[in-house]
Amino acid sequence: MFDLPIDMEEEVLSRVPVKSLGKLRLTCKKWNTITKSESFLKKKQRNGIEVVMMMDYRVSLMSVDLLSPSIDPIGNLNADGIKISKIFHCQGFEPRLPLPFRAVFGDTVTLASVREEQLAVLFHRASVVEIWITNKIEPNAVSWSNLLFAVDMKPVAGFWFPNVGRSFFVDEEKKVAVVLDKEIIDKCHLPARNIAYIIGNNGILSKVDLGESRDKFCYPLVCSYVPSSVQIPNTP
Repeated sequence: MFDLPIDMEEEVLSRVPVKSLGKLRLTCKKWNTITKSESFLKKKQRNGIEVVMMMDYRVSLMSVDLLSPSIDPIGNLNADGIKISKIFHCQGFEPRLPLPFRAVFGDTVTLASVREEQLAVLFHRASVVEIWITNKIEPNAVSWSNLLFAVDMKPVAGFWFPNVGRSFFVDEEKKVAVVLDKEIIDKCHLPARNIAYIIGNNGILSKVDLGESRDKFCYPLVCSYVPSSVQIPNTP
Protein backbone atom coordinates (compact mmCIF):
# COMPACT_ATOMS: atom_id res chain seq x y z
CA MET A 1 0.00 0.00 0.00
CA PHE A 2 2.99 2.28 0.51
CA ASP A 3 3.55 2.19 -3.27
CA LEU A 4 0.09 3.59 -4.04
CA PRO A 5 -0.36 7.19 -5.18
CA ILE A 6 -1.34 9.50 -2.33
CA ASP A 7 -4.78 10.15 -3.81
CA MET A 8 -5.56 6.41 -3.97
CA GLU A 9 -4.13 5.86 -0.50
CA GLU A 10 -6.44 8.57 0.86
CA GLU A 11 -9.39 6.91 -0.87
CA VAL A 12 -8.65 3.56 0.80
CA LEU A 13 -8.06 5.05 4.25
CA SER A 14 -11.22 7.20 4.02
CA ARG A 15 -13.26 3.98 4.21
CA VAL A 16 -11.98 3.19 7.71
CA PRO A 17 -14.72 3.78 10.36
CA VAL A 18 -14.36 7.00 12.39
CA LYS A 19 -13.92 5.09 15.67
CA SER A 20 -10.82 3.35 14.22
CA LEU A 21 -9.04 6.52 13.01
CA GLY A 22 -7.17 6.93 16.32
CA LYS A 23 -5.60 3.47 16.02
CA LEU A 24 -4.90 4.05 12.34
CA ARG A 25 -2.95 7.25 13.09
CA LEU A 26 -0.76 5.37 15.56
CA THR A 27 0.21 2.84 12.88
CA CYS A 28 2.72 5.09 11.12
CA LYS A 29 3.64 8.76 10.71
CA LYS A 30 2.61 8.81 7.04
CA TRP A 31 -0.95 7.69 7.78
CA ASN A 32 -1.15 10.10 10.69
CA THR A 33 -0.31 12.94 8.30
CA ILE A 34 -2.63 11.71 5.54
CA THR A 35 -5.67 11.32 7.82
CA LYS A 36 -5.32 14.90 9.05
CA SER A 37 -5.03 16.45 5.59
CA GLU A 38 -7.81 18.59 4.11
CA SER A 39 -8.18 16.36 1.03
CA PHE A 40 -8.60 13.25 3.22
CA LEU A 41 -11.26 14.94 5.37
CA LYS A 42 -13.21 15.90 2.23
CA LYS A 43 -13.15 12.27 1.07
CA LYS A 44 -14.26 11.14 4.53
CA GLN A 45 -17.19 13.57 4.51
CA ARG A 46 -18.19 12.32 1.07
CA ASN A 47 -18.60 8.79 2.44
CA GLY A 48 -20.48 9.87 5.56
CA ILE A 49 -22.93 12.31 7.08
CA GLU A 50 -22.54 14.41 10.24
CA VAL A 51 -25.60 14.68 12.47
CA VAL A 52 -26.48 15.79 15.99
CA MET A 53 -28.03 12.93 17.97
CA MET A 54 -29.49 12.61 21.45
CA MET A 55 -29.49 9.25 23.22
CA ASP A 56 -30.32 8.82 26.91
CA TYR A 57 -30.38 12.62 27.35
CA ARG A 58 -26.79 12.92 26.05
CA VAL A 59 -26.25 15.08 22.95
CA SER A 60 -23.41 14.12 20.60
CA LEU A 61 -22.05 14.89 17.16
CA MET A 62 -22.18 11.61 15.22
CA SER A 63 -20.70 10.40 11.95
CA VAL A 64 -22.92 8.17 9.83
CA ASP A 65 -20.67 6.04 7.63
CA LEU A 66 -22.70 4.61 4.75
CA LEU A 67 -19.93 2.29 3.55
CA SER A 68 -19.31 0.29 6.73
CA PRO A 69 -22.15 1.00 7.64
CA SER A 70 -21.68 2.41 11.13
CA ILE A 71 -22.67 5.35 13.34
CA ASP A 72 -19.99 6.62 15.71
CA PRO A 73 -19.58 9.62 18.05
CA ILE A 74 -17.00 12.22 17.05
CA GLY A 75 -17.77 14.90 19.66
CA ASN A 76 -20.03 15.78 22.58
CA LEU A 77 -22.27 18.75 23.27
CA ASN A 78 -22.90 19.74 26.86
CA ALA A 79 -26.65 20.31 27.06
CA ASP A 80 -26.98 20.05 30.84
CA GLY A 81 -29.38 22.63 32.23
CA ILE A 82 -30.40 24.02 28.84
CA LYS A 83 -34.09 24.82 28.42
CA ILE A 84 -35.42 24.41 24.89
CA SER A 85 -37.75 27.38 25.41
CA LYS A 86 -34.69 29.59 25.85
CA ILE A 87 -33.20 28.45 22.53
CA PHE A 88 -36.14 28.62 20.15
CA HIS A 89 -39.53 30.18 20.47
CA CYS A 90 -42.29 30.01 17.88
CA GLN A 91 -45.39 32.18 17.82
CA GLY A 92 -47.29 29.45 15.96
CA PHE A 93 -47.61 28.07 12.45
CA GLU A 94 -50.28 29.79 10.34
CA PRO A 95 -51.85 28.76 8.09
CA ARG A 96 -51.77 24.97 8.36
CA LEU A 97 -50.16 23.51 5.26
CA PRO A 98 -51.20 20.22 3.61
CA LEU A 99 -49.36 16.91 3.94
CA PRO A 100 -49.10 14.40 1.07
CA PHE A 101 -51.23 11.80 2.93
CA ARG A 102 -54.22 11.56 5.25
CA ALA A 103 -53.25 10.52 8.77
CA VAL A 104 -55.63 9.07 11.35
CA PHE A 105 -55.45 8.44 15.08
CA GLY A 106 -52.63 5.99 15.83
CA ASP A 107 -50.42 6.99 12.91
CA THR A 108 -47.04 8.63 13.46
CA VAL A 109 -46.13 11.82 11.56
CA THR A 110 -42.69 13.39 12.02
CA LEU A 111 -41.10 16.40 10.28
CA ALA A 112 -37.39 16.88 9.61
CA SER A 113 -35.30 19.52 7.85
CA VAL A 114 -33.35 18.75 4.68
CA ARG A 115 -30.46 21.18 4.54
CA GLU A 116 -31.84 24.72 4.98
CA GLU A 117 -34.49 24.94 2.28
CA GLN A 118 -36.57 21.76 2.35
CA LEU A 119 -38.67 19.64 4.67
CA ALA A 120 -39.16 15.89 4.85
CA VAL A 121 -42.06 14.12 6.52
CA LEU A 122 -42.21 10.55 7.81
CA PHE A 123 -45.54 8.74 7.85
CA HIS A 124 -45.73 5.50 9.85
CA ARG A 125 -48.79 3.23 9.84
CA ALA A 126 -48.64 -0.41 11.02
CA SER A 127 -45.19 -1.64 9.93
CA VAL A 128 -44.87 0.57 6.83
CA VAL A 129 -42.79 3.76 6.84
CA GLU A 130 -43.16 6.36 4.07
CA ILE A 131 -40.90 9.38 3.63
CA TRP A 132 -41.81 12.37 1.46
CA ILE A 133 -39.80 15.50 0.65
CA THR A 134 -40.88 19.00 -0.45
CA ASN A 135 -40.08 20.49 -3.84
CA LYS A 136 -41.46 23.90 -2.86
CA ILE A 137 -41.93 25.51 0.53
CA GLU A 138 -43.11 29.08 1.05
CA PRO A 139 -44.75 30.93 3.98
CA ASN A 140 -48.25 30.23 2.63
CA ALA A 141 -47.77 27.24 0.35
CA VAL A 142 -46.01 23.90 0.19
CA SER A 143 -45.88 21.14 -2.40
CA TRP A 144 -44.48 17.64 -2.06
CA SER A 145 -42.44 15.66 -4.55
CA ASN A 146 -43.09 12.02 -5.31
CA LEU A 147 -42.79 9.49 -2.50
CA LEU A 148 -39.08 9.14 -1.63
CA PHE A 149 -39.20 5.86 0.31
CA ALA A 150 -41.88 3.32 1.25
CA VAL A 151 -40.52 0.47 3.36
CA ASP A 152 -42.07 -2.41 5.28
CA MET A 153 -40.01 -2.52 8.49
CA LYS A 154 -41.31 -5.88 9.71
CA PRO A 155 -38.73 -8.14 7.94
CA VAL A 156 -35.86 -6.40 9.76
CA ALA A 157 -37.43 -4.78 12.83
CA GLY A 158 -39.75 -7.71 13.58
CA PHE A 159 -43.15 -7.23 15.15
CA TRP A 160 -41.78 -4.68 17.64
CA PHE A 161 -41.96 -1.48 15.62
CA PRO A 162 -44.48 0.62 17.57
CA ASN A 163 -45.99 3.91 16.42
CA VAL A 164 -44.01 6.24 18.66
CA GLY A 165 -42.03 9.43 18.08
CA ARG A 166 -40.01 8.39 15.05
CA SER A 167 -36.94 10.62 14.61
CA PHE A 168 -35.20 10.51 11.23
CA PHE A 169 -33.13 12.40 8.69
CA VAL A 170 -32.75 12.30 4.91
CA ASP A 171 -29.69 12.78 2.72
CA GLU A 172 -31.23 13.57 -0.66
CA GLU A 173 -27.93 13.50 -2.57
CA LYS A 174 -26.99 10.02 -1.31
CA LYS A 175 -30.60 8.80 -1.59
CA VAL A 176 -30.69 7.43 1.96
CA ALA A 177 -32.68 7.99 5.12
CA VAL A 178 -31.85 6.99 8.69
CA VAL A 179 -34.73 6.15 11.05
CA LEU A 180 -34.04 5.83 14.79
CA ASP A 181 -35.79 3.34 17.04
CA LYS A 182 -35.48 1.57 20.37
CA GLU A 183 -35.46 -2.21 20.71
CA ILE A 184 -37.12 -3.41 23.91
CA ILE A 185 -37.30 -7.11 24.79
CA ASP A 186 -39.10 -7.25 28.13
CA LYS A 187 -39.78 -10.99 27.94
CA CYS A 188 -36.09 -11.79 28.16
CA HIS A 189 -35.41 -9.07 30.77
CA LEU A 190 -32.74 -7.67 28.48
CA PRO A 191 -31.79 -3.97 28.50
CA ALA A 192 -33.24 -1.76 25.78
CA ARG A 193 -30.99 -0.88 22.85
CA ASN A 194 -30.92 2.18 20.60
CA ILE A 195 -31.24 1.20 16.93
CA ALA A 196 -30.84 2.96 13.58
CA TYR A 197 -32.22 1.71 10.26
CA ILE A 198 -30.47 2.94 7.12
CA ILE A 199 -32.98 2.99 4.25
CA GLY A 200 -32.26 3.25 0.53
CA ASN A 201 -34.15 2.90 -2.73
CA ASN A 202 -34.11 -0.89 -2.41
CA GLY A 203 -35.47 -0.93 1.13
CA ILE A 204 -33.57 -1.32 4.40
CA LEU A 205 -29.84 -1.31 3.70
CA SER A 206 -28.69 -1.97 7.24
CA LYS A 207 -29.68 -2.17 10.89
CA VAL A 208 -27.11 -0.48 13.16
CA ASP A 209 -26.97 -1.18 16.90
CA LEU A 210 -26.19 2.11 18.69
CA GLY A 211 -25.64 0.44 22.05
CA GLU A 212 -27.45 -0.25 25.29
CA SER A 213 -29.98 2.31 26.51
CA ARG A 214 -30.19 3.30 30.17
CA ASP A 215 -33.75 4.56 29.81
CA LYS A 216 -36.18 2.53 27.72
CA PHE A 217 -38.62 5.46 27.61
CA CYS A 218 -36.07 7.92 26.15
CA TYR A 219 -36.21 7.40 22.40
CA PRO A 220 -33.20 8.60 20.37
CA LEU A 221 -33.52 11.89 18.45
CA VAL A 222 -31.52 13.15 15.49
CA CYS A 223 -31.00 16.43 13.65
CA SER A 224 -29.15 16.42 10.33
CA TYR A 225 -28.40 20.16 10.30
CA VAL A 226 -25.06 21.00 11.90
CA PRO A 227 -24.26 24.76 11.60
CA SER A 228 -20.70 25.34 10.42
CA SER A 229 -20.19 28.10 12.99
CA VAL A 230 -20.56 25.69 15.92
CA GLN A 231 -17.22 24.51 17.21
CA ILE A 232 -17.52 20.96 18.60
CA PRO A 233 -14.31 19.61 20.17
CA ASN A 234 -13.32 16.06 19.32
CA THR A 235 -13.48 13.53 22.13
CA PRO A 236 -10.10 12.24 23.28
